[in-house]
Amino acid sequence: MAGKKKKEKWTTWKPSQPDPAIFQIPKPASKDTRLRITNPGNQSVSKEKQALSDTSETGQEPDSTQSLEADASENASSSSFRDNIEQVSKSPGPKSYQKDTENTTSGGKATNPGPSNGGSQWRPDIYVHSFVPEAYLAINQSPAIPISTPAVGGIDFDSYVATFTGTYFRLLPRKTPLPQLHEQMNVKSLDNLSRLNLRHYFETCLASDLEAQIRETKAYDLFGVFLGIKDLSQQSYTLRVSGLREGTPAVTLGDTVMLRQLIMDPATKLPQGMTSWLMPGGGREKGHPAPGFTGYQISAVVQGVDKINEIIIVRAPGLILTGPLVCNVCFVVQARTVEALQSAVIDVAQALDSKTERTWLYNMLFPDKESGIVQTTFPSVVFPQTWLDQSLNYEQKKAVNAVHSRNYGELPYIINGPPGTGKTKLICEIIGQFATSPDFLGSILLCAPSNSAADTLADRLRTNFDPKAMLRLNNYSRTFAEVPQTLLHYCYVEGDIFHLPPLPILMGYKIVVTTCRDADILVQARVTNRDLVNLQRSMTTTLNPFHHRHGLLSPTYPLHWAALVVDEAAQATEPETMIPLSVVMPPDTWTSTPTPIFVMAGDQHQLNPRTYNKSTTLQVSFFERLSNAPLYASHPLARKNLNRIGPRLPMLQSPFVNLIRNYRSHPAILAVPSSLFYNNTLIPEATRVDSLLTWSGWYGRGWPILFECNSGIDDCEDVQSIGGGWYNVFEAAKAITYAQDLLKSGMITEQRDICIMSPFASQVRLLRKRARSIGLMGLNIGPTQAFQGLESRFVILCTTRARRRFMEADQMRGIGIIEERKKFNVAITRAKEGLIVIGNPFVLATDSCWLAFMKFCWRNSLWQTERDHDPKMRDLMESKVNDWIPPEELDQQGNVKPLKISGLEAALVYKEREKWQGSKAAKRFMSGDDSQEDAMWRTGLQAEEEVEDLYLEGRAISAEVAKYDLVEGSE
Repeated sequence: MAGKKKKEKWTTWKPSQPDPAIFQIPKPASKDTRLRITNPGNQSVSKEKQALSDTSETGQEPDSTQSLEADASENASSSSFRDNIEQVSKSPGPKSYQKDTENTTSGGKATNPGPSNGGSQWRPDIYVHSFVPEAYLAINQSPAIPISTPAVGGIDFDSYVATFTGTYFRLLPRKTPLPQLHEQMNVKSLDNLSRLNLRHYFETCLASDLEAQIRETKAYDLFGVFLGIKDLSQQSYTLRVSGLREGTPAVTLGDTVMLRQLIMDPATKLPQGMTSWLMPGGGREKGHPAPGFTGYQISAVVQGVDKINEIIIVRAPGLILTGPLVCNVCFVVQARTVEALQSAVIDVAQALDSKTERTWLYNMLFPDKESGIVQTTFPSVVFPQTWLDQSLNYEQKKAVNAVHSRNYGELPYIINGPPGTGKTKLICEIIGQFATSPDFLGSILLCAPSNSAADTLADRLRTNFDPKAMLRLNNYSRTFAEVPQTLLHYCYVEGDIFHLPPLPILMGYKIVVTTCRDADILVQARVTNRDLVNLQRSMTTTLNPFHHRHGLLSPTYPLHWAALVVDEAAQATEPETMIPLSVVMPPDTWTSTPTPIFVMAGDQHQLNPRTYNKSTTLQVSFFERLSNAPLYASHPLARKNLNRIGPRLPMLQSPFVNLIRNYRSHPAILAVPSSLFYNNTLIPEATRVDSLLTWSGWYGRGWPILFECNSGIDDCEDVQSIGGGWYNVFEAAKAITYAQDLLKSGMITEQRDICIMSPFASQVRLLRKRARSIGLMGLNIGPTQAFQGLESRFVILCTTRARRRFMEADQMRGIGIIEERKKFNVAITRAKEGLIVIGNPFVLATDSCWLAFMKFCWRNSLWQTERDHDPKMRDLMESKVNDWIPPEELDQQGNVKPLKISGLEAALVYKEREKWQGSKAAKRFMSGDDSQEDAMWRTGLQAEEEVEDLYLEGRAISAEVAKYDLVEGSE
């Protein structure tokens, strides 16, 4: 197969809509050779792998009815983008070998003597793509006759709009071109974003992300897999898809998957005739079609998804039932996943360009102090509201009052809420106050990035609102089983699918809860503020022509969508947030008041939005962009200024609130994240978090936190899997043992109260397999990123990575938990009463966040050394975990920097001082024994001395702040 391939020609027949980008599969494309390349004659492949395949969902929720690849020839406006995608599909895979950049304790010799390479050291590249036989690839690259399948019933938006506009006022349907790359646009810095280039900026971001998404989606393609027969009369079949549970690939109702039915040779158990066709001088070189398949490309439509059993049901007309149904399956990016985003970007950009002066939309997207209100007096600490939730704290009450009085101006109001500080509770109070106020005329659009987050909001609100007041709007592709039973009667169903209510019913809801992407349903139904106002004006002008001719103004009604609230906004990309923003934004000519209120809640120090291209600013949410803007970040009441003595008036009224009271975790668990991410502002107010302090597994000061050293090797199961194919057997054994000990102690009686997490999907599968094998079916085991927004009584965090040589590749692929500040923050803030981290200190110490955490554990003796060493690691420096000592920090002059002790750690040290004073451990330290354990005590006691001055200084500052708080509050 050496040399350049000849261009394929079609000599006998060709498909009606040829598109070379449809099945141009990068070589190789399989996620897992053992699972993806199924031998039709032998189904018993990799039982161990199959046993580990039970994984959890990750919350990805693409919704679509068409594929982008299948649509290419129908969208000429995006031809340049298509050409780019075609080039991507032809790009070669990584090289098979890489240089050895790490010396071992055995002298740094190469572990593998390679071929003649000039003496350079190398190792096999474990990240090389899985092998796919060329016969299967050639079939997918061969032209084929397309067979389409009718789409699963959705919402007919043209018919819906006609129900309230009639034929005379009918609005034109939306036609959205695919995003295009603008080569001159630099999308790696937000400094380049402005009102004038917003469309090109985000179009380039979306196009780059789509390019990466198509490349990643092709990695899930299946080759030579069996289809099962579901119902021949309906032409429906079943297909097992490994990884469906965890969303790899993400498949939903109505999606399109491409099938090519293979003609198998019973003797070779390969596609028929492909061996001779591929040989030099064979059919491929002569331009003949590949003989190993039926010649048809079937656009099968997904009719059902069973994530538990990892099975999808597809409708596929055109399959030939002469024997076993063996197919190549290609997963494609669904058009609707990007059309909604592109449409929102276009709508917002056009609205910004329509006027040169300041508009409501401009103030929301590019806020500055000119749209704010200057504060000249201290606010009252007494609020006029009657609270629906009597347990609100001062900061929450202040935020509710600010939003309802709008005393901060025409700006986005930001709720900055670290883990466990009550963001959702605050949002529910804001919504409740709006919905129950007689002065609030209009409806509230409440959005979140995911269905699970939207369900949480709706579930909290249902205690105060009945189904006539609140709608949980779902996409038609969502199944009933995915919706909590308590919310089903808040949904509208028509024809056995979720649907949009008729306009009179829809307009009667006070609250509509949906996801940011599903807010596009309202855009397509033409019930946005702009559409409704324009329709109203058109009808008024038509019915009252003489008023219009004589310049008489038609009556002005309040906007229907009076408020937009977005929860977990830091997890939504900026184009995602633009979708609900395009629903509520007023028309260009709108000059009346009030204008819509826009509130966002989130935490920019937790997980980023899910994107496919990590090199663009699409990873930066709208929430984070605004939080870092000078108006918010440099305000005198910004979080970084909270520990300073009060600001001076006049100043701009703060368009934000910083929640500072944590109701989730033990103070020891909060100490490190409060210092690293929240400027030492978190105040622990959780109750009943001391119940596990007497567990025998704690060390040192007895705080409910422990670092367990692990020298077990990290093995690779499937490096091409999204989420990581790495696992660590030693680590898994330790995690399960800790869970067993906790349950045996009787201090935790419910298995679900113990959470075990890992950033690697294969480690999650191994943990589940181990837990099930000993009857621990109820343990909450999952990937780290799936626990955003959740909490657990006890958390065991498996970091898994044990060798530094793979860390760079981890960071390139966005996997692991090293040099991932936000993922680190999420992982260690899920625990309420106890936290155990299992990891290799040499590896974790390369990350400043992990180093700070380990130093905290070390100096307070919250540390467990290795008991059993992994012999596979004996020649590596990372195996000597018991020899690790925290490095000293030096200043520019080479002097040792003083210890930096957080306020929470200082408080804990003083609380425990009486407990430890005169203990045997302290006396042993005083005896001069220079053991490693005593080194920890020396560091810990030094820390106590360091915090004494800090404690006295802190009391003085606290006294001043207390005076200020009586007047200004603690924001």
